[in-house]
Amino acid sequence: MTKTGYEVTMADFLQLVGDPYCVPAVAPLLRRWFQYEIVQTGSPVKPGYVGETVIRDAAGKDVDKAWLHDVVQADPEMQGSLYRTSQTLWR
Repeated sequence: MTKTGYEVTMADFLQLVGDPYCVPAVAPLLRRWFQYEIVQTGSPVKPGYVGETVIRDAAGKDVDKAWLHDVVQADPEMQGSLYRTSQTLWR
């Protein structure tokens, strides 16, 4: 992981790709960088919350979230962009 001061933890990353409040801001980044989509699977666990979310590549295959987190954190530009996005959501 590149140390830039803009790190996003794995737990925060999972919230960013799973929380229905965050997904509309994060999904365009993943789409632009990788052509990945965030997809809800299963039933909502309670009103306002999604069930499980998966990230799928252009071929429809599931992407490992831990691997994706590592890839984003290894690129200073992506890392900074995701960090800034998270900060606008969590203010």
